[in-house]
Parts: sequence; structure tokens; C-alpha cells
Amino acid sequence: MAKSGGVTITMNLTGLGGTHIITPKLFSDGELRAMQYGLFLTDGSVNKRGYPEMGTNQLWQVVAWLVASPGKNHVHIRGMGINCDDVRATWYLRANDHRGRVRG
Repeated sequence: MAKSGGVTITMNLTGLGGTHIITPKLFSDGELRAMQYGLFLTDGSVNKRGYPEMGTNQLWQVVAWLVASPGKNHVHIRGMGINCDDVRATWYLRANDHRGRVRG
């Protein structure tokens, strides 16, 4: 919700295929599991095909997701949120190498 007097516009972007990003494993399995659970408590979920995924407009969550999900990740921008104070991308992230490892 925008501040009083602000204007909020959501622009959905279609036709963008996104890209794949390979992230190296930087933490132990226990540390990764803790980070992954933390992300699932915020905006993470498991899609119908068993892939962990997350939608967010917070850049720190994008970086945290990639670090917590080593291997191949699909990343694309679904839209833009525009208001008087800022412009934010709405990101979609999917951990391709973690299919079936997390239960929804």
C-alpha cells in the first residue's frame, strides 16, 4: 500500500523468458537448510511440480534465495511496482536443482 497521497501502479510484464543462474555452494548443508526454511517462512513455497519457488520485490530476498539454493535457478522479472517514492521489480525465482527436496 502506498503512503497517503502516493500513487501505486503495478505493471505486469509478459513475454519475458527470464534466465538461468548457477550459484556455487557457499555454506554447509545445515546452514543452507536453515536459510531455506527462513525463506519459506516469508515468501517461499513449493509449486505443483515440486520446485521451490518465491516471488518478491525485495532485492535482498533475491540474493538470499540464490545463496540458499546452490545450483541452477530460474530467475525472471514478472512486473514493476511504481509509486511516488520508488520503483521496484517483482521477481520470480525457482530452484531447479532442488525439485522434490522440500515438502510444501
